[in-house]
Amino acid sequence: MISWLLGLVLFAEADPWDRWVESVRWRARIVFVLSDDPAFIRAQRQRWNGAEAGFEERHLQAIFIGPKGAGLDDAPLPRAVIKAHVEQGVTLMGKDGDFKAKSPRPVAIEWLFERIDAMPMRRREMRKPSAP
Repeated sequence: MISWLLGLVLFAEADPWDRWVESVRWRARIVFVLSDDPAFIRAQRQRWNGAEAGFEERHLQAIFIGPKGAGLDDAPLPRAVIKAHVEQGVTLMGKDGDFKAKSPRPVAIEWLFERIDAMPMRRREMRKPSAP
């Protein structure tokens, strides 16, 4: 009981980034697209257009963070919190909450899926039989 309460207190004192990462850990892979250039955000969205099934199959969520006030953000956290942890460009975070790959330029969907499909956890997911 005491260890549970201590964990709760420590969780409550964690910064917003840590709390958010803990909320998605083991549930989803996240790809951040962060740029102060609206053209970068638009180019990346266009490259991934039509890849929704591949995103779903890989438990992948894209989070776009563009220039302040440009209406391009769909982030679950304040932009300042994300910018403190994520570099400009494209950054892939695995289900374990660790960063797995980065690119300073927009990337093709193949680049992203190849990196995910090479991850040990993803390989195990691909070997599991699908539920009927």
